[in-house]
Amino acid sequence: MRYREITSQENRTFKGWQKLLKRRYREAEGAFLVEGEVLIRDAAASGARLRELILCGTAEDAPEFPAGLPEDIPAYLLAPALYEALTQTEHGRTVMAVIEIPHWSEEDLSPRGEGARSRDLVVLDRIQDPGNLATIIRTADAAGFGGVLVLKGTTDVYSPKAVRAAAGSILRMPLVFLEGPQALFELAERLGLTTVAAGLSRAEELGEADLSAPVALVIGNEGRGVAPEILEKADKVVKIPMYGQIESLNASVAAGILMYECVRQKKDR
Repeated sequence: MRYREITSQENRTFKGWQKLLKRRYREAEGAFLVEGEVLIRDAAASGARLRELILCGTAEDAPEFPAGLPEDIPAYLLAPALYEALTQTEHGRTVMAVIEIPHWSEEDLSPRGEGARSRDLVVLDRIQDPGNLATIIRTADAAGFGGVLVLKGTTDVYSPKAVRAAAGSILRMPLVFLEGPQALFELAERLGLTTVAAGLSRAEELGEADLSAPVALVIGNEGRGVAPEILEKADKVVKIPMYGQIESLNASVAAGILMYECVRQKKDR
């Protein structure tokens, strides 16, 4: 394997990678950084397009090309000091990749074939914490949900922290971005989904709500909850009963409980 070596911080390619640490450049370039062999192999196995591979090292001490990756990926050796400026982890990972942001459409949300995911979708309404966002996406993947709808105002799905925390689910799960509540309700109607919002006003307790039909399950902002216009028009509003002294749960914990209740009810039919 022939590597291209970068040793200067003035190198144009290196500067381009640095820009990918910022959301506006990720969106402009249609790409993001993934760090660590496991996540990179997972990305390749998911069908993601790997633009470039970046390995920490020098020509005198070049690492081996990671196993299980296509060998036609342009590969670079990045001087350790420069790699340190690019890395977002503290775990000694020495390889990262530039990966194209997948382009999902409404058609990708419709399950097809044997072993297809459910028609259920989870909706992220202005979720702000990357850890919460990633955990919800990862849980939706585990629960077999058909995809994730990301409403405007939600934190960047492809930030380094979110990508790491989602552990590959960000590349497996169809992610469709919507402008706001109106687009959500129009899409739910086209797909034949019941809109279910997590909230308190006019809410049914979780154990009493019928979630057996395919749903678009809306999880709201950590501090303000689901947007009022969604709560007003949603087909159902549900709440998780609280038996202790706390008033609410972490957004990602609540999402997990709600998603698996949807799964349970469908399996019990």
